[in-house]
Amino acid sequence: MISIIQPENLQNPPFVIEIRPLKRMADRLNVFFIVLILIMEKTRTSELFIDEFGILHVKVLGGVMIDLGDAADNFLVARHLTKGKPVLKLVDARKLFKIKKEARIFIEKENDPDKHIAKAILVGSFFTKCIKDFFLRLENPQFPVKIFTSEKEAMEWLKSFL
Repeated sequence: MISIIQPENLQNPPFVIEIRPLKRMADRLNVFFIVLILIMEKTRTSELFIDEFGILHVKVLGGVMIDLGDAADNFLVARHLTKGKPVLKLVDARKLFKIKKEARIFIEKENDPDKHIAKAILVGSFFTKCIKDFFLRLENPQFPVKIFTSEKEAMEWLKSFL
């Protein structure tokens, strides 16, 4: 028998938890394992999903050139996943990619406190972190944004807003 559980704290959650019996021939114990099924959306330039903590993950694919259409597509998918509500966001920008100027301007306009609670950006090196930190200070975002090289530290920081 398979039981499907939807978390009570989320309406229409982006995942389902299935509890399935694990069949054992040697004994008569009922052993169960849990399968967490996440709904992942993929665009031409990114993979997006919401984890069990309600954090939106945006993983930028390596070797892509993000243009205005790609940026708009990524934000539409994110809005669909979050149902338009403010969200904690983890952007994984560790892979090498390029972004066109009009896409960068669009992303800056979409980065507002109505859509974000806080945002962690993962980069691949300490050098990149220093450069991004410098430009982040110039942007002066209206919600908490922090640059990380460690995914574990980024997730801990985001969870502090729960």
